[in-house]
Amino acid sequence: MLIFKTIGELTDYLTVRGETDLGFVPTMGALHDGHGSLVRYSVTQHACTICSIYVNPAQFNDAKDYTAYPKTPERDLDFLKSWGCNLVLMPETTLDLSDIKPFNDFDNLNSILEAPDRPGHFEGVCKIVEYLLLSIKPIKAYFGKKDYQQIAVIRRLIEIRKLNVELIECPTCREPSGLAMSSRNRRLNAQGLILAAQIPKLILQAYSQVKQLGYTETERVIKQMCDNLNISLHYAEFRCQSNLNRVTIHTPISETIFLIACTIQGVRLIDNMTANEAIAK
Repeated sequence: MLIFKTIGELTDYLTVRGETDLGFVPTMGALHDGHGSLVRYSVTQHACTICSIYVNPAQFNDAKDYTAYPKTPERDLDFLKSWGCNLVLMPETTLDLSDIKPFNDFDNLNSILEAPDRPGHFEGVCKIVEYLLLSIKPIKAYFGKKDYQQIAVIRRLIEIRKLNVELIECPTCREPSGLAMSSRNRRLNAQGLILAAQIPKLILQAYSQVKQLGYTETERVIKQMCDNLNISLHYAEFRCQSNLNRVTIHTPISETIFLIACTIQGVRLIDNMTANEAIAK
């Protein structure tokens, strides 16, 4: 496994070697088995898998959140090697994204769910993703479905900007408790982890009640359950899987996704499940 400290070193290497069958897994480090599943899947599909480790300041609207983001570079590199990654981009300095034109064509995706609480977040995500895709030129890029809205944003970015890459959605990996794997989980203590494990249970509860109660009343019930658990809720909503629009009474349950975001011990956590995923549980 080779490690590159600048994007120029990496692209020069790819040019000299003539590497074209590239799978790419962009990360912000503090890696876990969820990232590992993306890397391992890419390894089975491509001659060469590249992983980036870069905490992008442009996508943090809260400076404290950026500073608190966990950083475990030595452990991350050990993980990547064990997962079969071939090349790693780990920039030593802040990347210059000034040549990337701001992306503003979000449709409704920059005004719902995560967006109101995180102004500038998706603009920052689009800048770094476009920069890396244009520089590395992978055939496919792999993202986890836990960040469902982010995937929708990046899919739109790829379509509008005509980026020559296929976005691959990979299933959310979960802890034995059901909690979605996240680098942010490391900031929770034992009590916080127990409380966070209620998040997937709330989603399953929503799907168990929606046929009887309907969408609006089920959302109200879940919000009340969060209050009872002293979970600081940002949203808990049914949305259309295809475009993340609000559901109507005519939306089939099979075409929905339930998304939730909350803060526990000062850590923002997100999760989601489609109807089919909830039924499978």
